[in-house]
Amino acid sequence: MPPLRTFILKVVNRCNINCDYCYVFNGPDQSWRGLPVRMSAEVAHAAAQRISEHATAHDLDHVDAVLHGGEPLLAGPRHLGAILQILHDRVPSVRFELQTNGMLLNDDWLDLFEQFGVRVGVSLDGRPVANDRHRVSHRGRSTSYAAVRGIELLRSRPRAPAKSSGDAE
Repeated sequence: MPPLRTFILKVVNRCNINCDYCYVFNGPDQSWRGLPVRMSAEVAHAAAQRISEHATAHDLDHVDAVLHGGEPLLAGPRHLGAILQILHDRVPSVRFELQTNGMLLNDDWLDLFEQFGVRVGVSLDGRPVANDRHRVSHRGRSTSYAAVRGIELLRSRPRAPAKSSGDAE
């Protein structure tokens, strides 16, 4: 069996939107309510140590760390920046990716992504009519406009690596 190269880290255990199909937050298992809201620095250090040991043991030239949630941007730029720094310092040749719903993206986030070379994927369920059928705010409102605004912001900053995930038009 080949060694692992991609590690998905759930950095936030909450979400700022209310997708009706979400198996975590709208599923029968509500045990997430008793878990910490975001990954602690101690957990980030432990994860970085284990990933580093694995990469060294298998002589990997790089590993990918995917920051996920809920919505990882709910961690806030300072906290997520600390997690990125921990991983960057302890894991040789780590490459970062982050999956977001795009609603909280702003210039502070893009500055952080540029600093660490974070590739960003934005989840969207298609055109607004399709997206807003299932991906709404906790008040039942559209999330399309904010998600597309986030995608446009990513596109406006060519140094912020972006990857496509869905149809924003």
